[in-house]
Amino acid sequence: MRKKSHIIVVYYVLIISLFSLPLSASIEPSVFIRAASNSIYNGVSENADQAIIAINAELQINYYLTTGIQLQNARKDTSQRNRNFSSYIGYDKKISTNWLSSTYFTHRAFPGSEREWDYDEISSRLSHSKGLSLGLTYSPNYYSSSVKAIKSTIAYSRHLVKNSYFKTEVGNVNIPTLSSYQFIEATIGARYQRFNFELGYHWVNDTLLSTSVGNIASPKFILSVSYFAF
Repeated sequence: MRKKSHIIVVYYVLIISLFSLPLSASIEPSVFIRAASNSIYNGVSENADQAIIAINAELQINYYLTTGIQLQNARKDTSQRNRNFSSYIGYDKKISTNWLSSTYFTHRAFPGSEREWDYDEISSRLSHSKGLSLGLTYSPNYYSSSVKAIKSTIAYSRHLVKNSYFKTEVGNVNIPTLSSYQFIEATIGARYQRFNFELGYHWVNDTLLSTSVGNIASPKFILSVSYFAF
């Protein structure tokens, strides 16, 4: 527990230090508010299929470093992960004309829950300018359990007609001491001025599995609306 506390302290000190760095003249912080019919993470619902509202704030320190926070909340249900506060630090680097490499460290906290869910994860993604990306995520303490988790994904996105798009992701989540499952997410979206609308379909291959890190359940269709404040 002491080692984990030291990691969290160092992490937040680093975030505060990054905010003190000078910004690029052409880069500004961004904030958006999102309402959705469910909260999906790694293919499954974190809050028993409840609607959520979330606020995201992100600051791009320079052309390589990004830091951000997210707060989301659903109807009170302490047996689940209805409230989530996440913070992250990321490093993006263009490695060729068409390929971008991204590495992010995230701390996910669930304040007010009945049990300890907090955990850390590090993710790496390789993205192509044509919309294809490959991702790998590792957590040493998945949902604060004494288990590790590894997620691998392949995703694709493309523009459709004006201001609309399509994206899909196929993933495998492996929790070596507990289970392994696969998920598919397919989403269509449209932008109108500062608003963004999305309708997604989510599928999980195992809908009956119950583990110490939560139930595996397929939430089906998800509707979300986002408003970009700035």
